[in-house]
Amino acid sequence: MDEIVQSKNFGEVSITNDVIFSIIEKNIAKLNGLREFSLGKRAKSKLIGLGHREKEPRITVEKNDNNQLIINIPLSIEYGITIEDTIRTLKNNIKKDIEEKLGVEVKEINVEILGIER
Repeated sequence: MDEIVQSKNFGEVSITNDVIFSIIEKNIAKLNGLREFSLGKRAKSKLIGLGHREKEPRITVEKNDNNQLIINIPLSIEYGITIEDTIRTLKNNIKKDIEEKLGVEVKEINVEILGIER
């Protein structure tokens, strides 16, 4: 998805993925113990060598036929964090921010924990 276009009273408003990513990233940064997942060169080459992943995991945003967003977020989490509570809070915060600030409905937010950091 490249952008969301909404028709308003006096024209259209376009919202790019960068705006949505910025909202998601700010919400990740607000919660202690969460980080966007990124692979170091060594880990990346290991995963590619084993055939598990060809690309580095990244946040993706898709739009369904009803103009609702489906967001996929790969994360690293700090050891000791209560995953269920933290992810529930993250999802609620992201949904609220996107719907209130952009006027776009969020259908689902999928979070995949790809690593635990100490």
